[in-house]
Amino acid sequence: MEVSESTIAEYGDGRLMKMEVDLASSVDEALKDAEQLQKEGRWEQAVELMTNLEKRTRQVADMRSNTRLQVAIVTACFNAGDIDALISNIQALTKKRSLIKQSMTDMVRTCCSFLSDITNRESKINLIEALRSVAIGKIYVEVERARLTVMLSKIREEEGNLEEAKSILLDLQIESCGSMNKREKVNVLLYQLRLCVELGDFVHATMVSKKISPKVFTNDDHELETMHVQYQELMIKVAMHENNYFAICRHYLTMSKIPVVKEDKSKHEMVLKNFILYALLSPHNGEQFSLLNHILTEKVFEQLPEYRNLVQLFVRQELLNWQREVEAPYEDLLRRGTPSSPATGIFDSSSESGRAHWEDFKLRAAEHSMRMIAKYYSQISLFRMAELLDWDINATEEFLCRLINNGTITGAKINRPSVTVRFTLDTMLEESLDNWVSCNSMLMNKMSKAAHLISKEQMLQRTFASTSSARN
Repeated sequence: MEVSESTIAEYGDGRLMKMEVDLASSVDEALKDAEQLQKEGRWEQAVELMTNLEKRTRQVADMRSNTRLQVAIVTACFNAGDIDALISNIQALTKKRSLIKQSMTDMVRTCCSFLSDITNRESKINLIEALRSVAIGKIYVEVERARLTVMLSKIREEEGNLEEAKSILLDLQIESCGSMNKREKVNVLLYQLRLCVELGDFVHATMVSKKISPKVFTNDDHELETMHVQYQELMIKVAMHENNYFAICRHYLTMSKIPVVKEDKSKHEMVLKNFILYALLSPHNGEQFSLLNHILTEKVFEQLPEYRNLVQLFVRQELLNWQREVEAPYEDLLRRGTPSSPATGIFDSSSESGRAHWEDFKLRAAEHSMRMIAKYYSQISLFRMAELLDWDINATEEFLCRLINNGTITGAKINRPSVTVRFTLDTMLEESLDNWVSCNSMLMNKMSKAAHLISKEQMLQRTFASTSSARN
C-alpha cells in the first residue's frame, strides 16, 4: 500500500536514517550568529537563519545538530515573548519530511518546560493545546502528551469547569502509556477517579477503579501510602453510592492497616470505628460473620471496648432486644459521641443518610433476632414472634416475608389460617452428602454383619448334620 506524502510528513515513514554529513561546525557558527541577532532584537531573522539550516541537518540525518537547532528555534520564540510565533514554529517543525524523532522529542520537552514560566492563562492553554495536537499518534512523546493533558485538565478544574476537566482526562488512556512509570500512572488514575466521584459519574468511576491494581500500593513508601489512603477513600464513596455496606467495611479494614494511618492515633481509631459499624450494617453472610469474629479476636480493637461489646451482641446466639440492649445504652455513643469517643457521623440524626443508616441498623438487629427464632423454634405463632421482636404483627409478617424472599431465612412457611410459622431444617448440599455417605456406610456394615452371621449359622448347621450322620 502506497503511503501519501502528507502521512509521511505527519508521522514519518519509520525508517532509521544514517547520518550522511556532520554539520556540527556549521551549526555552532549559526547558533552564535543567531544569538547575536537576538541580542540586537532581530529574533525573527535569527529564527529564519536557524530554520534554513535545520532543513539541511534534517536532510542529511544529523540528529544531534537538528536537535540543537529545533531547541534553539523554540527557545528564541519564547524568549521574545511571542507565543503565537512559538506555536507556529512548533507546528511547522513537527510536520517536516524525514522527521527525526529524537529531535522532536527534545523540542517538545523543551516547550513543556516553558509552561511553568507563562503567566497568561490563555497563552498557556494555547501552547498546551498546540503541543497536545502535534503529539497525537506519536508514541515517542506519549508521556509528554499525557502530562500536558493532566495539566490542561487541572486548569479547567481551577476555572470551575469540572465537566470539561473530566472529559479531557477520560480521553487519556493512561494505562496504555508504556513509557510512564507506575507511580505517575496511578496518580493520573486517582485524579480521574476523583473527578468522576465529585461529579457523581459512578459508572466511569467504577471503570477507572478497575484499572488500579491494589498491588501497586504494597511497597513501603510514604507517598504510595498517601495515595493508597486516597484510593480507599474514593472507593468508599463509590461503595456508598451503591449502598454496599460490606464493600465499605472492607475498604475501611484495608485502610486501617496502612502505616500512615496507624501513625495518626485519632484517625486510626475513627477508621476502626467505621469498619466496625459498617460490618454491623452489612447483610448477614459467612464473610460478614467472620469479620465480626475477627473484631472480637484481634487485639487492635481492644482500644474500643464499647464497640466490641456492641459486636458481641450480634455474635452471640441469643435474641437481641433493640430498645433495651442497643438503643438505650449505645444511641448517644453512636449518634452524638462522647468526650472520650467522638461519633463517626454514620448515624448522624441531622442528615438523611444518618437517619437511613440508623433504620438499617435497627433492621440488622431484627434480622439477628429472626435468625435466632428460626434456629431455636420449629414452629411459632406470629403473635409470639411479634412479641419477641417488639413489633406489631403486620410489620412482623411483612419483615419475615422479605427475609424469606432475599434468602436470609430459608425453610420457613407461614400458615395464615392458624397464624403460625413453621421452620424446617435447611441442610446444605455438603451436609446432605455427608449424611448419605454415613447412612450408606452404616447400611453396608450391617449387611456385612448379617452376611457373617448367616455364614456362621450355615457352618454350624453343616457341622451338626455331619455329626448326626456319623453317629448313625
